[in-house]
Amino acid sequence: MVGDHLYVLGSAIGVSGEVLLVVLKYNLAGELQWERLHLGYADPSMPHPKLAADSDGNIYVAGNVYNQATSSDFLLYKYSPAGDLEWEKSYNAFGSNEDYLIDLVVDSDGNAIVTGNSAHLVNSEPVADITTIK
Repeated sequence: MVGDHLYVLGSAIGVSGEVLLVVLKYNLAGELQWERLHLGYADPSMPHPKLAADSDGNIYVAGNVYNQATSSDFLLYKYSPAGDLEWEKSYNAFGSNEDYLIDLVVDSDGNAIVTGNSAHLVNSEPVADITTIK
């Protein structure tokens, strides 16, 4: 629950087999207020998408997106209370390795902060760093 609304996050398989990120907003009567679908969401077996809100009622949704060139990247959306997409950001560390988002928070100034891990190779050995972005 965020304020007087319930948000549901998940993934779905599209008609062509692509994985979609699904964002739903319901009022307290259980009526759907809006629905947003985004192509390119990473495999549903990856960490679940996260949701946070700021004091103005804006909604932030973070997860992982699959990019054929860079593999798994962080993904962050900001929606207005009416469901309008304000902006979309993605993050790819260290070129074409795996980035896995773990959590999302919004601070008192309305800044979205995401954290997760980014994998890369050091001397041909896999290493995962903690990545936090404001």
